[in-house]
Amino acid sequence: MRATRETALEPFGKPKMIKSIGKHKFVEGPAISADGNQLYYHQHDGWKFRLYQVIR
Repeated sequence: MRATRETALEPFGKPKMIKSIGKHKFVEGPAISADGNQLYYHQHDGWKFRLYQVIR
């Protein structure tokens, strides 16, 4: 899920699902690239945590 806001003084809007990640598994540790086009996160997959990347 992601939520945005216009300025740091305003509340966040309603969260929206990131469709390329889906909603079937719990993911955490998001990090966005400096240009805002890449999202990195980790997900528990079996007995390991794996790193993933999605690109806009």
